Amino acid sequence: MRWGNVYLEAVPPCLEVEALHAKNRKRTKLELVGELAAELRQVRPAVASDADLVFLACPSMDEHRELLEKAGIPYKDAMGRQADIHSLRKTFATMLNGAGVGPRVAQELMRHSDMRLTMKEYTDTNLLPLSAGLALLPSLLGKSARGV
Repeated sequence: MRWGNVYLEAVPPCLEVEALHAKNRKRTKLELVGELAAELRQVRPAVASDADLVFLACPSMDEHRELLEKAGIPYKDAMGRQADIHSLRKTFATMLNGAGVGPRVAQELMRHSDMRLTMKEYTDTNLLPLSAGLALLPSLLGKSARGV
């Protein structure tokens, strides 16, 4: 990612993914959440050119595993889930779902062509607020379902 593809003063702030780097090979703009845009504003060098890299290096998987180990984070947890790039995407999809974001919006934000991929493969159902979902149902007996 190069600074020329990061639009921090746009409303909303966004970054542009070149077709060459996009999974679907289509150029796209991705909206940045406010916290990330603020962090990028802080780290952007005052004299950065559009061609300058935002991140100077990306760790290899071996380096990633070493960093996790130093931080005391297992690469694989007791449930067999791995702390890799897809785990970040799975966290994103799960957080979108848990926040009540509609499936079609989540699919677009994940840039998936198939909603089943977003909802089944990338959403960790163990982390969904199932009890809170049930509490939203109306009572069939005319009472509040929340006290059940």
